[in-house]
Amino acid sequence: MKPKFEIGQLAIANDKAPGDYRGHRGTVLQHKPSTSEYQLQFEGDDRGPGWLASSHLDPVSPPCN
Repeated sequence: MKPKFEIGQLAIANDKAPGDYRGHRGTVLQHKPSTSEYQLQFEGDDRGPGWLASSHLDPVSPPCN
């Protein structure tokens, strides 16, 4: 199955995401194989990268291919 997001793509945490991520934009850093989880570095977030399910994310930019 093809990943929903590509490395380097911008995404935004939607209303299904945990409360502290909702509405935050981030850059996809990696995709966990065999899952729908993505690691993102969120803009202005000093906590470091976070992992979210694809259902918690909406694309901001088109895929980078």
